[in-house]
Amino acid sequence: MWGFTLSPAKNKLLQFGKRRTSTPAYLYQEPINYLYVTSARHIGIQLDTSLKTMDRTLKACRTLRSTTTSVIRLGIHPAIVNPIVCAKIIRQLCYPKALYGCELWGKLTCTETLMLERTHHYICKFIQGLPRRTISDMSLSLLGWLSIESFICERKLLFFGRTCRLPCAAVSFRILLRRLIDARYNQYDTRLGFACDIIEILTKYGLSKYVNQFLNNGQFPISATWKSMVKSSIYQVEVVEWHHRMAVDPDFVVFEDIHSFCVPHAAWESSTTSPTDTQAGPFCNINVLSYT
Repeated sequence: MWGFTLSPAKNKLLQFGKRRTSTPAYLYQEPINYLYVTSARHIGIQLDTSLKTMDRTLKACRTLRSTTTSVIRLGIHPAIVNPIVCAKIIRQLCYPKALYGCELWGKLTCTETLMLERTHHYICKFIQGLPRRTISDMSLSLLGWLSIESFICERKLLFFGRTCRLPCAAVSFRILLRRLIDARYNQYDTRLGFACDIIEILTKYGLSKYVNQFLNNGQFPISATWKSMVKSSIYQVEVVEWHHRMAVDPDFVVFEDIHSFCVPHAAWESSTTSPTDTQAGPFCNINVLSYT
């Protein structure tokens, strides 16, 4: 058994779903008058009793755009700094801030995924100085970037690995284990929970055998091994999907002549030894514009 102490004056009570009764909460055999609220912030993550996530996604998109604009205004501009260097700085500063807590996000709706991907594409084009109407798959592949959905899935999988390696007595470990067992044997409706979402992600990237191994004998790969496997599996799946989109879209037939792999373009790579060398930029932009 485990428990916790709290101060009623410093806590708020959220009841997810419909409140069917107005019965006060009882703890320690005594009635305590909590402040019922519909939303609250916990460790930097906004919680809403209606389970609606659109506001959270909108905020993430706005934060990603605004922080990227702020960083570029400080001097990290594609006209000054090589796009690969600029992309690395933005990826390390802006994306973690905008997607803070995404490890605990549930399954995104198609609309939310589309909103995040549009923001992701806008930033990718802005970094390289490409027009906004440039085909998104082209602009992403020139930087070697994958979809923002894969970035979120990677964060979830790494968080899942850290939780699985916690001591058996840890509360987080025991909660995760219970949720995984519930999802595995369908004892409860867990479609909106973290366990169901992580199982779908593991299945998508061919890593489901590790959760089965964890449930059967409690073994899980070490941190470095798990991180390497996650990155490799995500990259392989994303590249296969990217090549499939190229194969069915006639606009990519000529584009394959200058760039046929999802890695940074040679025009950008050639100037990485000198981050302020942007002479390759016009060459790359002209090639892309001629095929879009």
